[in-house]
Amino acid sequence: MCNRKLIGARYFNKGVLSQDSNISFVYNSPRNETGHETYTTSITAGNYVRGVSYFGYAKGTIRGVVLCARFAVYKALPYEDPISITSFATMEKGVLVSSSAGNRGSDLMTVARNPWSLTVKASTINRQLVGTLTLGNGKTIIGWSLFPGRALLNVSLVYNETLTGCNSPALLLEYVNNAIMVCSDGPRITNKISTTIESIVIGAIFISTDEKQDYHIPGVTIKPMDVDPKTTIKFRQTFVGRGAKCAPQILEYSFRGPSQNYHRVLNPDVVSSGSQVLAAWSSKVATCRNNLFLLSNYSILSGISMAFPYVSGVAALLKEFKRAVIDVGDGSFTFSAKLTRPSGAIVSISPNKLVFEKKFETLSFVVNIMDTLPRNDSVSSGTLVWIDTNGKHTARIPIVVMDPLSATFDDDIFTIMKDATILAWDKRQDVFLGTCNANNEIIGVVTSMVNSRAWHEKLGHNEIDWFDVFVRWKAWVEIETGLMLKRLGFNSDVDQFCSDEFVIDKVSIGIEMLEKIPIILHEFGMAESVAREITERAQSIKCFIELSK
Repeated sequence: MCNRKLIGARYFNKGVLSQDSNISFVYNSPRNETGHETYTTSITAGNYVRGVSYFGYAKGTIRGVVLCARFAVYKALPYEDPISITSFATMEKGVLVSSSAGNRGSDLMTVARNPWSLTVKASTINRQLVGTLTLGNGKTIIGWSLFPGRALLNVSLVYNETLTGCNSPALLLEYVNNAIMVCSDGPRITNKISTTIESIVIGAIFISTDEKQDYHIPGVTIKPMDVDPKTTIKFRQTFVGRGAKCAPQILEYSFRGPSQNYHRVLNPDVVSSGSQVLAAWSSKVATCRNNLFLLSNYSILSGISMAFPYVSGVAALLKEFKRAVIDVGDGSFTFSAKLTRPSGAIVSISPNKLVFEKKFETLSFVVNIMDTLPRNDSVSSGTLVWIDTNGKHTARIPIVVMDPLSATFDDDIFTIMKDATILAWDKRQDVFLGTCNANNEIIGVVTSMVNSRAWHEKLGHNEIDWFDVFVRWKAWVEIETGLMLKRLGFNSDVDQFCSDEFVIDKVSIGIEMLEKIPIILHEFGMAESVAREITERAQSIKCFIELSK
């Protein structure tokens, strides 16, 4: 599908190897071992190919967004997150950078992208790739499946309250023989699929609303209300118009905004199709694994990585993008404000009419928003649309109302318990965190592991001391507050800030510090300014901490 599309490929790893010569790479080259890049680049720039399918699923003609596009590939910084830094430099050169919002949840403020990149989240399409269950009484149930094998005919159905959790391969292997196991609704359908594969059951029915998992055994996912005994399962079917009731819909695993790094940025910026996308695949990498090893030139995947290549292709078609739009029409124009208020919010616009008298004139307006409801982590949205007199030109501005910055973040960030809030602030592409207690005292300044390299280098820290920021930054943890911060993203529960001491496990990071040192501003590049603000509802403090220039 991608003939002569790749015009260059380079990789950069000498810096990593100079720091640790024992680091090993699956491919010490620009290549990728999973087939992911073949897949995503074909979405952006693949050629027309007719009669394509994934073992019978989604049969038809596929093509990329930009047929004439070419790719130059660079593989660098394998153990860091260079996207924010490199995309900023790229943006300054006039090149649009698109990136995925992330795949791990629908909670608020889970996305952590920068405002100069185009951040994309995934949505559904009105197509469903299905397996059909036919029960002994003739009832037919349509479920989700991507299993590429043959149908299972007249096989017994097993539903046992002890086994239905599908969390013990040994129990399934002992009690489920020549039958299809029904696995109950619950979290972690991925684990249930793995358990049924390991137990070598004939097939499985998963009662779940999760419709994005790969199937390496004969299996189908049905909704909780559709269960009944003895069944036939047919695979490799595609229905159009039977997917989401209203497509596109946001996929439940898409990260939500606003940005962690700067909560006034309402990214993700755009939504694109990311569900059940058929695209080219490396014939060297199996599309089904475990006990079913199948190779194919095409595959079907769902996720944010499937969505942003579409946007990259559109950007290549447009060739350029502008940050501001100026009306250069002749004569005068009057624009009136049309407001859709977020629920529970009082919104006023001043002025509510903009009268342009001459070409290239610019006018300003002020939007005041007062929230009247406790949100409890919910979001209310609205819009402000400026419409000209003839209704020909419009300018739309989104409005989002939510609670003050939450104290909980995912992965490399930190969770705060008790009377404090936390702020992740992206300052010159350097992510760092600050916390303070209800007495207006700063109790911690730390960095995110993934994004800390360039930031520490600017402060002159040695690499071995990257996480020794409490020593470098002269911070303290106060005994009286009883405050605890716990590091997420590791398999260990030892990495904690405690009420009377600060300990980072020596085994995982290599630093230990028990000494309490009072904070000193303006020392060791600590801070240029610290602004504090009390949020009445939470009775806590927000700290805004900036690096010194």
